Amino acid sequence: MKNWFSRNSGELPPFVHNRRLRRIMLFIALIVIYGVVISFLYNIVASAILVIISIMGLIYTIVMMNEMSTDTNRYISDLSYRIHRGEQESLLEMPIGVMILNENGLVEWTNPYFTRYFNNENILGKRIEDVDHDLQQLMMKYGDSDEFHTVTWRDHKFTMLIQSEYHSIYMLDITRYANLEERYEEEQISVGQIFLDNYDEITQSMTDQEISNLSNYVTNELATWSKKYGMYLKQIDDDHFFLLAYAKSLTQIENDKFNILDIVRESTSKQNFPLTLSIGISYGEDDLNSLADQAQSNLDLALGRGGDKLSSNLWMVRLDFMVVKPTQWKNGLVSVHE
Repeated sequence: MKNWFSRNSGELPPFVHNRRLRRIMLFIALIVIYGVVISFLYNIVASAILVIISIMGLIYTIVMMNEMSTDTNRYISDLSYRIHRGEQESLLEMPIGVMILNENGLVEWTNPYFTRYFNNENILGKRIEDVDHDLQQLMMKYGDSDEFHTVTWRDHKFTMLIQSEYHSIYMLDITRYANLEERYEEEQISVGQIFLDNYDEITQSMTDQEISNLSNYVTNELATWSKKYGMYLKQIDDDHFFLLAYAKSLTQIENDKFNILDIVRESTSKQNFPLTLSIGISYGEDDLNSLADQAQSNLDLALGRGGDKLSSNLWMVRLDFMVVKPTQWKNGLVSVHE
């Protein structure tokens, strides 16, 4: 207590700066003064004893309040320090690239995570266009936007945020998740059905040997075609096949302009047995039953248009290899037209 008074001579006690503690102390002091005044009216000796006890009690209360105030201030100070240090550690350790530029476009600071993408080179004090031209182009493109953007930089995909007012850039590497999303889209299951339009009509005038040769040829062509694109093909009947594929295979088929239709038709035409195919394909549903039903509907549509067609909820393709963009995508219906 002596040390406290000597240390704070000429200064107000710390608790005085706390409004709540100050009010409590004032309330206690008023009660003590009121009790002492009342006691003096009845007994001088008892009043003197009460004064001594009250003074000691006030001094003890002041000391306790000062310790409470000091402990509170110390806790707040320590908490502020930990929060500030945590913020600094987060900037240094968190897996988000941070770069701060000055008003002249010079690199003022980067956290260690972002420095890795520059092969740990020292880029401080350099202009951003001298450090990385591609990054500068991205900053110019999105510098006026305060929204998050998905960008590709240095063979990685990032979520990028630019805060122009603070001259800061934030880059979150999402390459792994972008690859997973791409793989998910590529591995969407698609179901298809292939029908030989005029198989019964053509085979009526053919011998058994010719029918066998024709069937083997078509089966081999379809098997080679499906194997080329990593698809599963199962023959259901003489003129009916079931197809199971990934969405990425359908993209490859589109890029190849569905040449299986022309291969079969042209090859069989040279043998005077012009055989045509109709294909119905569907994808984009989580339920396999729905996919199968949609594939059958697409096949029925292709057959209803005269055969030698491909109908799917993916594309419109003409047999002369002219690709037409779909008019709508919502489980759409697309056909190959002559």
